[in-house]
Order: sequence, then C-alpha cells, then structure tokens
Amino acid sequence: MLNNRINRVSFIVAFLLINLTIVSGFCENVSNRNERLNPKSDSLINLSRKYLSRSQPDKSISVLFRLIHIDSLSNDKLDLCKILLAESYRQKLEFNKAIELVSTLLKSEYLSNYNRAFAYNRMAAFFDEGDTIGRGSRYDSVIYYSNLSIKISRKYRYNKLLYLSYNELGFAYMSLNDTAKSREYIELAFQGFKDINDIPNTMNTAINMSRTYLNLGKLDKAQSIINDVLKIDNSKVNKNLLMRLYLYLSKINDTKGDYKQAFITLKKAREMQHDYFFDRMNEQINEMSALYDLQQKEAQIKKAQQQAQIERQQKYILIIAVLGLIVLTIVMFFSFQFRRKFLKQKRELIKSENDNLKKDLEFKNKELVTNALSMAKQMECNIDISEKLRAIMPHGNEKVKKDLMQTIKAMNANQSTKAWKEFEVHFSNVHEEFYKKLRTNYPDLTPTELKTCAFLKLNMNTKDIAALTNRSPRTIENSRLSIRKKLGIDTDINLVSFLIDL
Repeated sequence: MLNNRINRVSFIVAFLLINLTIVSGFCENVSNRNERLNPKSDSLINLSRKYLSRSQPDKSISVLFRLIHIDSLSNDKLDLCKILLAESYRQKLEFNKAIELVSTLLKSEYLSNYNRAFAYNRMAAFFDEGDTIGRGSRYDSVIYYSNLSIKISRKYRYNKLLYLSYNELGFAYMSLNDTAKSREYIELAFQGFKDINDIPNTMNTAINMSRTYLNLGKLDKAQSIINDVLKIDNSKVNKNLLMRLYLYLSKINDTKGDYKQAFITLKKAREMQHDYFFDRMNEQINEMSALYDLQQKEAQIKKAQQQAQIERQQKYILIIAVLGLIVLTIVMFFSFQFRRKFLKQKRELIKSENDNLKKDLEFKNKELVTNALSMAKQMECNIDISEKLRAIMPHGNEKVKKDLMQTIKAMNANQSTKAWKEFEVHFSNVHEEFYKKLRTNYPDLTPTELKTCAFLKLNMNTKDIAALTNRSPRTIENSRLSIRKKLGIDTDINLVSFLIDL
C-alpha cells in the first residue's frame, strides 16, 4: 500500500510539473502537421514509448499528436498511436478517457492482430488501476482482456505483449488473493522480460514478483529479487523505476525489522525521487525558456510576416484598383460608343419612321383629296343633269314638272349627304384627333364650318369645296372668314397652314 501511494503521488507531481510541455507539443504539432515522415514515424513511436517507460505522459502525448496528424501515416501506425495515447492518459490517471478511446478502436474490423492484442492488454491495465470505473467487476475485466491479449500474442508470437498480459493477469490474481495463479503468471512475465532483455519491464515486474513472496512471508526471496534486478541496471536511466525498487526494498527491510537498512534504502529512494523531479523541473525550465525564446522569435517573424502581408495586400489592392480603373475606362468608352451608336440608330429609325408616317399621311391625304375631287366631279355631273332636267321642265305638263323638281331635289340632297359621309369616314381614319381638337379648343364652330376645316386641312381650293358642299364659292369664302375669326387667327397667318399643323 505504501508503495502504491508513493507511486500515485509521484505520478500526480510529475503530471503537475510536466503539464506545461503539452503547449510546446501542440505548437510543434501545428508547425509539422503536413510533414512527410514515413521513415521517422517509427522513431517517433519509439520516442513515445520511451517517454511512457519513464512516466512522462505529456511528452508522449506531444509526440503522438505530431504523429496522428501526419497525412502519410498508415492506418496501422495511426491505430498504434491511439493505443499509446490511451496509455498516456492512463499514466495521467484519466482512466475513463483511456478506456473510451481504446473501446472505440476495438470496434474496428480492420484493426491489425498486433494492435488488437496490444489494445486488449492496455484495457486490462486500465481496469487494473482505474479504481473509479463503474463497469462491473474490476478484476473480472482485467482477467477477461488479459486472456484475449494472451490468445492473440501466443498465436502470433508477440512475446512482449504476452509477458505484459501475464503481468497484468498475475497482478489481478494477487489482488484477488489467489497466490498460486498470481505467482505463476508473474514468474512467466518476469522471466520472459529477462530473456528479451527488456530492462524497464523487468524492473517493473520484479516489484510484483517480490510482492508475491512478501505475501507468502518469504522475505529473503522477496529481497533477493529486488537486489538482483538492481544489479541488472543501476545506471539511473530509469530513475522512476529505480526509485520504486528502493521504496519497495525499504518496505521489505521494514517488515524484516531491519530498520537501519530500511532507513538507508528509503533515504536513497528519496534522494532518487528528489533527483528525478529536480531533473524533470530543470528540463521543464529549459523547455519553457526555449519555448519563450521561440515564442519571442516567432512573434518577431509573425510581425514581419504580417507587415509583409500588409504590403503585399496594399500592392494587390493598388494593382486591382489600377486594373479596375482601366477596365472601367474601357467599359465607359465602349459604353459611350455603343450608346452614341444606339442613339444615332434610334434617331435614324425615328426619322425613318417619321418619314414613313409623313409619306403615308401625304399618300392618304392625296387619296382623300382624290376621292373628294371625284365626288366633286360627280356633284358637277349631278348639277349638269339637274340643269338639263330643269331645261325640259317647261315642255311638260304640271305633273311632269312636279315630278322632275322632286327628282332634282332628292338627287342633289342624297348625293351631297352620301358624299359627305364617305369623305368623313375616310378623313376620320387618317386624322382621328383633328375633329376632337377643334371641338375641344373651339366649341363655337358649326358642323358646316367643321366640314370646311377638314377640306382646308387637305389644302383643297374654294371651288372644290363649294362643289362638295353644294354651296357657292362666295359662301365658302365667307365661311373661311368666320372660321378665321372663331380660331382667333391674325390676317398674316395662313389658315390652311394653321389647320395642317393642328
């Protein structure tokens, strides 16, 4: 129990001291996100493992984040990085987070045999140390996942994973007070790690091996195991493991009643603990100092880059503005040319339409005049016929005279009315607004004067008008004077021109 508490305290202190390194790790991750590291990925994975063996999870996380965000990293290595990341969380006592990450990974059907065996092994470790995990029997889970890992590791000869699983399984049985099974699996793990010369795991497993003998009351055997391992590696490379070995050795001496030796080994453990954390603190200070210098340099570089970017943007804006001005000038020039051409074409079209309308009006006016003159000649013919009928009237009796007179009157009246109606229909089609303007602006004009104005608009002479209206030329002249007066036209203004322009 003393050993576990000391280890827990060591991990927590290490976590607090090392936590700041994650900042530099993330910065380094961002700057190297697109780095192509096919050959270097293995060395970075080994570096992560090295940090984990020395209980430096934050440094491991920093390296793993660099690896995970490499585009060229294979799926197999990516899965391995996730397992190592979960192991880093375990060392930071974030067991639920570690279990969630690996549980998700184990659902993949594409997980390689090695990674699956490794994931099962780490799941066992998470349950082994995660006191707060509410997922059924804690040690049942450790045994279950350890056996799954052992089954795969034996089949494919993943020796290190096999020995790790033996160790987890042995520790679980030790916690369940099954001394026989605990000793069996821990001895397999201990001997296996010694055979493959895995010194860190040999040192770690030696503590469990020694504990089994301590529980059996074999204190000398427990002490000899620790002493033998201390002889394997006392180079202080694995200071955290050496510290744990000396702490456990102190516990054995204390149990034996050798308080002096217990004090000596405890003092040595404390010195190593002090050196371990002092080295870590110095390392952190150096890293923070380097990080500060790097941040200062990056700030200067960033400022220079921002200034250069501003200058580039200003140049781009100036270039765009000049190009925009040139384009706008070209557009305005062609727009002006197009508009001028369009207006010219429009004026020509309007002129052409006006000319066509004028010609059409002139043609229709000529047609009206022609029809009017034709009617006038017809009227003259009627007058001649009337005169001839009048000439033969004296030679007839009274009844004949009476019939001839009625015929003459009816013929003259019908001809005049029919001629005017035909003319008025044709005239209104050509000059539909003429009568409306006269009636609106000059309401004093009589119907006869309105007819006369229509004939004058067609520039017909007094004789033709007189023939069409069955009146004398003098009467027409008097009507013209009356019209001029009602229109308010001075004597110097031509009446026909006024009516034509109306």
